[in-house]
Amino acid sequence: MKSITTKDYIIKYEPELEDFVQKTLSWAEKKRLEFYKIFDCKETDIDVLKASFFINRENFVNYIKDISNGRTPPSWAAGCFYNGEIQVLVDIKNPENQMYTLAHETMHLFFDKTVYEKYNIGRVKWLDESFAVYLDGNPDDISREDFLRMIEYLDKIADGFDMATLADSNKIKTKEYDGYDMFNIIGKYIFETKQEQKYLELIKKDRNEVLKIGKHILREAVDYVKNEIEKPLDSSNKLLIK
Repeated sequence: MKSITTKDYIIKYEPELEDFVQKTLSWAEKKRLEFYKIFDCKETDIDVLKASFFINRENFVNYIKDISNGRTPPSWAAGCFYNGEIQVLVDIKNPENQMYTLAHETMHLFFDKTVYEKYNIGRVKWLDESFAVYLDGNPDDISREDFLRMIEYLDKIADGFDMATLADSNKIKTKEYDGYDMFNIIGKYIFETKQEQKYLELIKKDRNEVLKIGKHILREAVDYVKNEIEKPLDSSNKLLIK
């Protein structure tokens, strides 16, 4: 494994990922500047973030087991956070799929340090994941057909779905739904309606109220995005999630 250290990151990676690491590091450092403003904090408030990048799933899993007393990541996971650092599995043939993972996990670090740890608040997973999915910079553009199919199934389950269910990592992706579709939709709703500061202040004051909102926010987000479908598409006939 090779390594690179900056004032913000300590990164270990397999040699084949040299170019990828330089690109993802540059992107994460750019996004980090945005996060300071969103979370109204200083550089000294946020720790240096450690990350390890792998191209082989066996090495990825074994490394996580070694540093976490035998814990095994979910089978679908390509990006994890164990023992205070990020672990990322990169498809060497298509590394762009993981280009935004470092920025995504950096956002979680900001949320942890400026909200959960600072105010001694238990995590509300759907909230910080929705922030991270929206803020990591991944464009997540999908075809109109796929977008409509996603909204159609979310529309059917939105009324009875409790977002607290997704606190269990094993329930984020099931045969019935993909929790990241929900995080995407909710993030779009929160930020495009300019409610991000409202939620940040609310969770600092009343976590229970945020939990109550979690039983209804998917419905609100789906209704909001359904209305967005009626707006003109871009020239590639794609509706941009963000």
